[in-house]
Amino acid sequence: MSDSPDDIEQMIRAAWAAGELERAATLTLEHYGPELMGFLLHHLAGRDPANEVFGEFSEVFWETLPRFEWRCSMRSWAYKLARHVAMGYRKRERRRANMLPLSRLSIVVEQLRSATANYQKTEIQDRFRTIREQLSPEDRALLALRLDRRMSWDEIAEILCDEAEPLEPARLKTEAARLRKRYQLLKERMRKSLRDEGLA
Repeated sequence: MSDSPDDIEQMIRAAWAAGELERAATLTLEHYGPELMGFLLHHLAGRDPANEVFGEFSEVFWETLPRFEWRCSMRSWAYKLARHVAMGYRKRERRRANMLPLSRLSIVVEQLRSATANYQKTEIQDRFRTIREQLSPEDRALLALRLDRRMSWDEIAEILCDEAEPLEPARLKTEAARLRKRYQLLKERMRKSLRDEGLA
């Protein structure tokens, strides 16, 4: 879409401020839904879990939208909610005998579920993807947010923190620096793996 990130945030906020919560939710899912789904695919390493978590996220997002305080961007808030729902899913995963039926979702969500990720099929990228899939969920999330979504370190720190509320500025700065260092070490480790296999 041609709208800038600032324009998108302003449109969502204007709808929210006018009490048009359904419009605010629809705009959020239309603009950020595809990247959130991609994030969940990386975070959960599978389409079925990502689909279920995206459905659950959509419900949590709708329930919390009236109480959103705009202490961070809607994009960061949506990622934060999606990550927390994914963490809850992983905790429940081993205890569930049967998958819970998916809740009814909007047309936007259904369209996102049917989307197929397109990956380039080069040997290095295939190997890189394999290495990524073997990382911890937190490291996969870090790579997805920085490499795939090109988010700022402040946004990433906000999304990956375990606190339910937005971070205070000093804590946000500390977390952003910690995650930047973790990202550098992670990249070096992955490059070494590729070098050891003669692929880099």
